Amino acid sequence: MPCELSRSVVVVQRTRSADYCPTNREKLSPHSVATVRSGYETMWARAINREYWSGAVRSAEIARIGVYALEAYGIFKIGEIVGKSRLVGYNVN
Repeated sequence: MPCELSRSVVVVQRTRSADYCPTNREKLSPHSVATVRSGYETMWARAINREYWSGAVRSAEIARIGVYALEAYGIFKIGEIVGKSRLVGYNVN
């Protein structure tokens, strides 16, 4: 029994260790505010630019944009279904 207890303590210590955490081990971190802001500024600039849209239609890039929009909408709807815990409607009780 003491041996099993010591193994349990070692496992708990490893899981709490910063070296064990995959985020620290792989050096993952969230994007900086400046990076996120830059991405949204680029999207907004393209969204209001007529030349961008006319170029997208001419180069058939509009189909790729449409697919991305459809994927985003699908992910949103799946999140709604999971959040409501049902496929259609809300629980009104």
